[in-house]
Amino acid sequence: PEVDGFLGTGSVDQILDLLGGKRAIISSPEMYDGLAETKRLLSTYPYGYLKIAEGCNNWCSYCVIPQLRGRLRSKERSQVLTEARSLVEKGIREIILIAQDTSQYGLDINGKSQLPELLLDLEKIPGINWIRLLYCYPDHITDELIDVFAASAKLCRYLDIPLQHSHPAILHSSGRKHSGEGARELIQKLRQRVPGIALRTTFIVGYPGETPEHFQDLLDFVRWAEFDHLGAFIYSREEGTRAAAIKAQVPARIKNSRYHQLMALQQQIVLERNQQLLGRKFTVLIDSVRSGLAYGRSYREAPEIDSNIIFPAIANKIGDFVRIRCSSRDGYDLLGEIDNE
Repeated sequence: PEVDGFLGTGSVDQILDLLGGKRAIISSPEMYDGLAETKRLLSTYPYGYLKIAEGCNNWCSYCVIPQLRGRLRSKERSQVLTEARSLVEKGIREIILIAQDTSQYGLDINGKSQLPELLLDLEKIPGINWIRLLYCYPDHITDELIDVFAASAKLCRYLDIPLQHSHPAILHSSGRKHSGEGARELIQKLRQRVPGIALRTTFIVGYPGETPEHFQDLLDFVRWAEFDHLGAFIYSREEGTRAAAIKAQVPARIKNSRYHQLMALQQQIVLERNQQLLGRKFTVLIDSVRSGLAYGRSYREAPEIDSNIIFPAIANKIGDFVRIRCSSRDGYDLLGEIDNE
């Protein structure tokens, strides 16, 4: 009796029908058109998110998303381009492509990823300054996609690759298709062919059955990779997933300890890498201005999840691009000054 109606994740554009008295609108459309999203109000200026697909085909053992969102359904490329033009008309300076797995975009349409073609089409749209790609699974990062990164003038040399773990036993149990060795080869290839690329990843600690040896393998991998940005999550038992049924659950105390060990290692890596960036100059997009300071990002940082470049705001405003020389650091953030040379 407390519920006025039910709305499925594929039926957001029918919310007015629901408010008009229809009690349940739950559907699983064959195609994901995203038409309702074109009319949304934006609160993220100067950047905007553009969802290019819904659903996921990966079926990782710890994740419930495929059960909630369904299988991969890519937007038609023409619709994505229409939304991108709409964002430009609203003044958006940076378009961030998202999906549960952006690397599989178009796989459900013609059997192969169409992400490289989409990126090339987006680059042709006048008014787009930066394009950023998030949630790109390693399995579908092809040579063709890497070539686009290497040649593009608008695609940020930044890649978010959720690896989740490094040890083969954990990767196999969790249903991940890549291997730790394959991830190493991919990282080396990206850094060789796309100089200066910034890499972000995420890892799960305390997955069922994770032994001290498995965790040490992860620490060794992170120490070797020296990621620019890293997020870690403590494994959470999700009802209805395969991993939840595994008997060898890791105690909370151990999971918490491993999380702090991993993040302490990453903090050390970031501080060392930030030290190497002192004196470097970057083009920075200003996200906010407060108390006389501008907070922005270079191509190396995504909004909301990564660090900032902070500098005195003289006559600058949100949405401006400014050339900044990094002069010092404050924890994860870089401090800088406007470069007038």
